[in-house]
Amino acid sequence: MYPAIKYSSSMLISISESVINTVHNKVDEHTWSTINELGITAKKKTRRGCRSGRNKQRKISSIASNRLPVPNSQTSRPSINHSNLVPIPINHNPKNAIKNVDLNKTYRKTSKQHAETKIVTWNTRSMNNKTSEICDFVTERDIDVLAIQETWLYGNEKDDCTLADVNYTLPNFDFVQSPRRSRKGGGVAFVVKKGYSTVVNEAAVYQSFEHMDVTITQRSSSIRIFNIYRPTPSKINKATQSDFLEDFSAFLETAASIPSEIVILGDFNIHVNDADDNFARSFQGLLDAVGLRQHVTTATHKSGNTLDLLISRSTSNVITGMAEVMPRSISDHSPVRCSVNLHPPRAPRKIMKYHKIRQINIDDLKSDIESSALYTDPASNLEERVKQYESVMRELLDKHAPLVEKTVIIRPQSPWYTDDLRHEKQKKRQAERKVMKSKLEIDRQMYVQRCKSYKTMLETAKRDYHRTKISESDSKELFRVVDKLCNPITEPPLPDHDSN
Repeated sequence: MYPAIKYSSSMLISISESVINTVHNKVDEHTWSTINELGITAKKKTRRGCRSGRNKQRKISSIASNRLPVPNSQTSRPSINHSNLVPIPINHNPKNAIKNVDLNKTYRKTSKQHAETKIVTWNTRSMNNKTSEICDFVTERDIDVLAIQETWLYGNEKDDCTLADVNYTLPNFDFVQSPRRSRKGGGVAFVVKKGYSTVVNEAAVYQSFEHMDVTITQRSSSIRIFNIYRPTPSKINKATQSDFLEDFSAFLETAASIPSEIVILGDFNIHVNDADDNFARSFQGLLDAVGLRQHVTTATHKSGNTLDLLISRSTSNVITGMAEVMPRSISDHSPVRCSVNLHPPRAPRKIMKYHKIRQINIDDLKSDIESSALYTDPASNLEERVKQYESVMRELLDKHAPLVEKTVIIRPQSPWYTDDLRHEKQKKRQAERKVMKSKLEIDRQMYVQRCKSYKTMLETAKRDYHRTKISESDSKELFRVVDKLCNPITEPPLPDHDSN
């Protein structure tokens, strides 16, 4: 039996901490064996890094994969049985949702949402004094097709300034119209973005309403759009509700038989929101009889009635989503916007051909002219001399300034747009969002005031720009500027051809 050896706690701690590696040299063999038997030198397990015990273990980020590792031929380690591997759930979100990550899967960038054509129908009650606001509306809202009712255009030279303004501000759009020629007012029109194939179809004439029929095609899809304006019955037009129902019934018989998608829109001046209105019920009955439905559900006129409509087939999804009634601004009618299932075209492009005249070396050109046939062998008579001059100079121009082709994107033009105008538009849009959210009359009145203020600033900025442009132009430039402002750009309705 070993003799009793006594150590104090301080002595044992001192031995454990300071001489753990060299303690064998400090004590004899008998004492060291006794310490080992008592378990004093054994290392105890700790929970360092764990804040509150075993049930609160720190999580380690990991990635689970079913991808096999690349074999390493240089190692002599035994192979691994991958059948024993299982996916490990990874928790990266606070709600403890479990997600499995598959590294073999190729993740692609999400494709853009299917693009759609944006169509707006709007009774502007005259275009003559509202062209700037209409063009600004099309540009700001990125509208593809704008159907206008009550253009108040005449279809003659009186419309030149209005149409020239549209062509100048919206060079990337086509304008087609069906004016009322018999008397003032009325008229329907389309403003269509270039890139669509727009065909104006021959339409029947009805006494109780005006309409225009166009087919818009993009890629392999097409939509037939009917723009309708029904004036309120009066002593002047001598139209009655029964006349309209009869005419519209005949119109629907033709429209419903069209195989392609159709959209009927415009100002019908019918209170479809009034369930007790017999005329509105008869109108709805005509739509139901041919399988059509009406999409606008809120008021579109300042009187609180729903007059501006969007109609399509009940079984068709050509109109996607809900029809949006936008706040009124320059008219007593609200614009009504919708999206149709037709892919919009890319921005129209134009090929420009030009010579870089400013890069011509004048000395080299002068030397070539002096050594050309104009000096060495001039023509004998005037007619041949003119032809020789044209031929030689064209050849030298192509030599010193070759013809260059450049493709440019045609965009709306607003060179008069200033920072003050942009700031005022921001205020107008803020007021618009507020009235769309609150639906309060006071907010609507504030929005109307903002629209009037913006309209005044826009017309002033536009007028000042053109005034400066005219004052700084020479005689040649002045003619071109005035021609753009007063004469609409008209393209020939038929392609070039030779007559036999």
